Amino acid sequence: TLAVLPLESVGGDSTTEYLADGLTGELSRALKNVPGVQVAGDLSTSRFKRTRSGPAEIARQLGVIRLLSGKLQPGNGRVRLQIELTDTTGTSLWSGTFNADTKDNFAMQDTITASVANELKLVLTPATLAAARAGRTVNPDAHLLYLRGQFEKNKVTEVGLRNAIRYFTQALALDSNYAQAHAGMAFAFDMLADLFQPSHEYHTL
Repeated sequence: TLAVLPLESVGGDSTTEYLADGLTGELSRALKNVPGVQVAGDLSTSRFKRTRSGPAEIARQLGVIRLLSGKLQPGNGRVRLQIELTDTTGTSLWSGTFNADTKDNFAMQDTITASVANELKLVLTPATLAAARAGRTVNPDAHLLYLRGQFEKNKVTEVGLRNAIRYFTQALALDSNYAQAHAGMAFAFDMLADLFQPSHEYHTL
């Protein structure tokens, strides 16, 4: 069992926090597609953002035996991700440093997924890789807009949900077949309708 903890955005630029949160979610989803891995849910792990709890306590609360954590440092259109897989004692099992263009980080995600799977003695088949990549876009600008939308959606506020829908709409304008953006938009609309407005206002955004 494994938990992907919220990546820490370093460098003091709060405007890139959406990127750290977005990559956290995407790594978690990719690893969930690897047979033999049980990954803790995003809602469970999100409460450990900026936590001071030690690895043993985090693992105990989540019911896992492996923790994946890291630090993301954006700058000049690129990101550097330092990531580490540890056991419940905090002992490092694997670590790596990855650099990628901010707009094109899918290759980095695939490399990390493969590295973690290898450390856990698991095999990534072509079908597993295809499942991990399902719903992606080939448009890097659409992907960044999607990540911004996810960040706003997860605030679960009326303003955040409206902002999320705006970002998802912009992402779909760049790639109308972007399945993840379609799913994010539908979820944001549902949350907005259920939590903040009467049903007759559902489509009057």
